[in-house]
Amino acid sequence: MAARVFALCNNKGGVTKTTTTINLGRGLAGKGRRALVIDTAAQRNTTWSLVQKVLKAQKNTIYEACIHKRPLHELIRPTSDSNIFIV
Repeated sequence: MAARVFALCNNKGGVTKTTTTINLGRGLAGKGRRALVIDTAAQRNTTWSLVQKVLKAQKNTIYEACIHKRPLHELIRPTSDSNIFIV
């Protein structure tokens, strides 16, 4: 089965990007699908919400993929929700 890509983006704050992303991921995971969430926001609220801890290490972030050309599959980590993964 082919992957589907959903991009939730907006420069304005407070338009429920984080909430929608988390709920979409959890909804898909609840249906038995796997979801990969890529958090590109500097605040990392989506990451914190899914991992439930402050990530102090600045390794394995989307920055590594964009700037240092690290393969995305090396940066994927599991979250506190089954079937949801994050970069």
